[in-house]
Formats: sequence, C-alpha cells, structure tokens
Amino acid sequence: MWISIKKAHEIESFIDNQIVVMYRSYTGAEIRYYINTVSGDTYVTEFVKGITDGEQRTDETFNAWDYVDE
Repeated sequence: MWISIKKAHEIESFIDNQIVVMYRSYTGAEIRYYINTVSGDTYVTEFVKGITDGEQRTDETFNAWDYVDE
C-alpha cells in the first residue's frame, strides 16, 4: 500500500546571511526556521491560521550546524 504525502517543507528564501525554511504540519500550522548561514544560530516562528494573529516567534532556538555532517 502506497501513501501519498504532500511536500511539508520548503526553502522560502535565501537572502544574504539567512535561510528561511517553512514546515507545514498536518494541523495546518506553519513553522518557520530562520537560519543564520554564518553562525548556524536558528530561531523559530509559528503561524496558525484562525488561531494566532500573524507569525509569532517561539522560545525555541538552536544551532543548525550541530545537526549537519561536515
């Protein structure tokens, strides 16, 4: 049995020293990861249509380069 899954993530932008990756969860929430390409420092925002008033920054931060093989 094959299950078709919609693409849930995409690179939204790559400007200067920042990459923005958007992930859309099955609940419809849009999670964006703002990654500094030099330092790897990353912060996260969330938007849930009909629930939040626009994109809101979360408390989640991490270094993306900790999760990338050299």
